[in-house]
Amino acid sequence: MKVNIIGKGISLTPAIKDYVKKKIKHVEKLIDPNDDSALATIEIGKTTKHHNAGPWFVAEIALHIAGKDLVAKQEHEDLYAAIDLLKDSISSEVTAHRTRKIARERRGARTIKNIIRNAVE
Repeated sequence: MKVNIIGKGISLTPAIKDYVKKKIKHVEKLIDPNDDSALATIEIGKTTKHHNAGPWFVAEIALHIAGKDLVAKQEHEDLYAAIDLLKDSISSEVTAHRTRKIARERRGARTIKNIIRNAVE
């Protein structure tokens, strides 16, 4: 999977990049390894420069896998906490997408099996 990390309003230090890559490895395990079109674009940054209260940092991911685009966005007062929440959010979306795909395939196979069974009888 190709990963693009973009900083908005902050400078991306090697520590932040390494942390994001470590968290994205969990998502890579959920994606089909044969999918060459997998692309993750991650934006890390501040919401505003003059913010005094509330969530300062925002982490957003746009994930393209097998013809499907998944998007997640999280805001938090701590940058690393926002990244952790983002990982959890996109992981649940990828898992739900994969579960729906498998269910659809099984439903189609069940229909074909019933057609064959009824044709034989």
